[in-house]
Amino acid sequence: MTIIREVLVEPQAMAWLPWAVSYFFFVGIAFSAAMIGFAMRFLRKNHNVYHELIAVTIALSCVIVAPIALVADLHQPARAYNFYFSMAPWSWMAWGSFFIPLFAVSVAGYFLFLVRQVATPESFPKWLRFIFLGKTNNTLFTKIFSFSSLITAGLVFLYTVMEIYIVTARPLWNEVALAPLFFFSIFPVAALLIALAIRLVFKVQADKWLTQASLISAILLALTLFWYTQTSALNAQAIGILWRNSNSILLTVISLSALTVLLLIPKNSLAVVALRALMALLVGGLVRWIVLMEAQMIPKYNALINSYQFTWTTDGGLGMVGMLGLWLLVGVILWQLLTYVLQPKIGGRHYG
Repeated sequence: MTIIREVLVEPQAMAWLPWAVSYFFFVGIAFSAAMIGFAMRFLRKNHNVYHELIAVTIALSCVIVAPIALVADLHQPARAYNFYFSMAPWSWMAWGSFFIPLFAVSVAGYFLFLVRQVATPESFPKWLRFIFLGKTNNTLFTKIFSFSSLITAGLVFLYTVMEIYIVTARPLWNEVALAPLFFFSIFPVAALLIALAIRLVFKVQADKWLTQASLISAILLALTLFWYTQTSALNAQAIGILWRNSNSILLTVISLSALTVLLLIPKNSLAVVALRALMALLVGGLVRWIVLMEAQMIPKYNALINSYQFTWTTDGGLGMVGMLGLWLLVGVILWQLLTYVLQPKIGGRHYG
């Protein structure tokens, strides 16, 4: 007698939505840019405070946008403020609810005192001169907030990695290689955006170490991707599933290869610098999309691929485009503020 068993399965709901991709992307640029700002101040012999200001401005623009995407991914604002009224020490998300504001305040303070250090009230319109209220040792406070930014950036990085790593049911998440994967894929984004901004604003080439560090990160990212395939049979199987069901991994490999080639080119024209930044943005975004979204397609407790249909809704493409638009808006506002600071460097006059 033959027994026939029929197994019924249903696709599992997505735990992370594209909002989370936006958050991990922008917060990654923020902590990387803050680290670069710190390095410019304390680790470089030829310290250029204006280049440091560009790095901190990019960090500030991203740290303003990132928490908004995170709150949107939580769906309910109550879930956000409940972290403060019902502290759960065992939850990395609960710790993140403290790390992220501390990081944001640190970067904002870093930016404010750096502006106070390099600018004068006379270069600002009257309604903005409140920035210079009070007498403080701006150089000292800039150093304090730069150290604070570095420390809290490390805490935010730890939180963002651990929030995914703790999910033991997914081999691609519960993997030691996750930390270097996240760092090496986002550091070139921040470094090359800073290099592009310096080129556009000051019409000069940024420090070579930004390009060199980006090249090293790109190479280490390639090694990390290879590491992922070798750590376990489960990882290799999961990557095989993604390879057969999505083109994102292939696109990531092509983009990373293009970025590496561009970083090896000695020519530093504006077009090359812009292409480097664009390729880095693509690599950083694709890595987060694969890890956060497509990894959820892999069966966890059943034998069915959890297909995800990308849609242009607020929970999909529209939300991601909205976050990008918000980032550009914040960037325009911060740039308008910087024009008053950078007048001696870029020329032009503004009302005072």
